[in-house]
Amino acid sequence: MPAGFIPYTIDVPRVAEVAYRELIYSVVSGNVHARATNNELRLRIRALNNSGVPANFWDRSFRLTIDTADIAPTSDLNEVLDGHSLRYGVVAFPIPRRAGKAVLHILDGSASSDIPLDLSPTGRPPVDEQAEIADSQGQAILRSVIADPTPLLQTGEMQVTLVRDRKSTRLNSSHG
Repeated sequence: MPAGFIPYTIDVPRVAEVAYRELIYSVVSGNVHARATNNELRLRIRALNNSGVPANFWDRSFRLTIDTADIAPTSDLNEVLDGHSLRYGVVAFPIPRRAGKAVLHILDGSASSDIPLDLSPTGRPPVDEQAEIADSQGQAILRSVIADPTPLLQTGEMQVTLVRDRKSTRLNSSHG
């Protein structure tokens, strides 16, 4: 490893998200570390599968271009992302010692979407790749179950109604 090299985090663009139908990839963070013969770019990716069927979350979905070099990941990411789930993974690429600009390609079959990256040193230490990310629930879509009182059970002797007010949803029951 080169003497004096200090690992650092990169600046991720504000818009670093790609959607293919119900599958959404977001670049959450990126770190550069020194290795024996080159550096390594480690991108933390959030994958959100809004569909009801599993999807692959793997290295094959990512490529990096620096100058004219097309670089495949070396991270061995190969997971199945269940339907209606969210997961984080790290995709790692070997990069030249003095890499500046790069383009991350996120692939889906023959389609490719690009996210430009600046790999220049920022002076900030690497971010923790295992840290819990507080905004994960930010992807949740919350909807009220009901808007109006909804009868659930109505017999001659008993009535159960689901009621929603400003603060809560509750069951009201009455015996006849």
